[in-house]
Amino acid sequence: MNKTKQTMEEAYQNREHEALQHVTELLQEYQLLLQNLADQAQTEKLLALLSAVKILVENYQMQDLLGIADILYGGILPVLDSESR
Repeated sequence: MNKTKQTMEEAYQNREHEALQHVTELLQEYQLLLQNLADQAQTEKLLALLSAVKILVENYQMQDLLGIADILYGGILPVLDSESR
């Protein structure tokens, strides 16, 4: 969750190189998390994270830093937060 928050802050601060580099790392981590959620049959969290990751990838492809920051904040962090409970 810390790397997600760090990347979100970098994107909001318009630190493009750092944010985009960290997104590539986060996507690999999210892929593992999605697999774990699927293995555990946690469908609701799986679908929420999958939807958010799809938007993250789209924003990453467009290099939309504000879009990246917004989806990390509003879509991915809430799922990660509920996962840590």
